[in-house]
Amino acid sequence: MRFISLSFSIFLASAAVADPLPSGQEVIALDRFVERQANGETWLIVRYLAPRIAAKGGDLDYMAVEADLDALCAEELSGVDARKAEDITVILLDRPVERGASDPDATMFISAYRVEQGACVWQ
Repeated sequence: MRFISLSFSIFLASAAVADPLPSGQEVIALDRFVERQANGETWLIVRYLAPRIAAKGGDLDYMAVEADLDALCAEELSGVDARKAEDITVILLDRPVERGASDPDATMFISAYRVEQGACVWQ
């Protein structure tokens, strides 16, 4: 189990991701967190609003958006925060949920990546 020691950057956004995702869905950047871990590593956590993954009324399941998660991680690699990160976690949410809060009706897909030689390697 990994423990977060310090969150030192939060960025809120409300812009749609410019490039089309493999599934064809459009997502909206929700927030990002850069966190320093107890072991000295830096993690980048990015969350996107993706209404089409909703359990009720959505039309995309995890298998349909798996490549989207990979594409979003690759897109993050061009950002300043990602160049300093050893790990990137990409999260798709069907509705805004406060980070750390529980919402049993929300759908959330998470994929974690290790940054190796400038690429996202799925963990």
